Amino acid sequence: MSRSLPSRILAAISIVAVFLFFAPQSRAAGIAFDQATNVQISSSGVTSLTYSATVAASNETLIVAVHNVSGDTVTGVTYNGAAMTLVTKAEGFASGQYMYLYYLTNPSTGTNNVVVSRSNTTSVIVSQAAAYSGMSLTGQPDSFNSGNSLSPVASLTVNTTVVLSGSWIVAWCEYDNNPTCASSQLTFRGANNNGFSMGDTNAGVSSGSNSITLNNQGGGDQRAGMLVASFASDATAAPSIGDWFSFWW
Repeated sequence: MSRSLPSRILAAISIVAVFLFFAPQSRAAGIAFDQATNVQISSSGVTSLTYSATVAASNETLIVAVHNVSGDTVTGVTYNGAAMTLVTKAEGFASGQYMYLYYLTNPSTGTNNVVVSRSNTTSVIVSQAAAYSGMSLTGQPDSFNSGNSLSPVASLTVNTTVVLSGSWIVAWCEYDNNPTCASSQLTFRGANNNGFSMGDTNAGVSSGSNSITLNNQGGGDQRAGMLVASFASDATAAPSIGDWFSFWW
């Protein structure tokens, strides 16, 4: 005798419950820093800045920060010709100067060009790139925020509300008049240049409100700006049926 519809529904629910209970809870070991470029500065009076960045393996995430002296005129960033996604932008440490944060999941491996383009030619473009493994390839960014001070300050704090525990926070930091960026919450990557630097928490953070405080070393009070974004770990992504079978068989 065939089973009734309610019994079939109960059987289906039982199968799903067993899958959720016994499925592996993660698919990756978490986020790890791969490598970063030094801070790059263009010549004055150009419409683009081109520099090389290296991605070691497939399924990494490339993050690029930009500071544009000539207003909100950046039109896009590419890596090996692939358009990157804008996370956020905001006014930087000086009125009319803008900072941007872009990312690209699963970029081409090897060494390729980052190209930052803008619509005018006033002054210079500043940029830096960093690559990470273990970030989720979907649902990014986890959170983001920005902050600045157009008046000289000893420190600048920016908060972001992280959704998924284990996410890493990546920050673009900038100070006027060339001091070295410093923060007890960040590990800075590549070489600081003219007060610009990219850093990250070098570990997963807890969900909820997280604060990043930027200080400068040796420069006294200065104008400052910062972009922060959290990127979720692939280890927090829900397992698929394929993961379940590969885990148990």
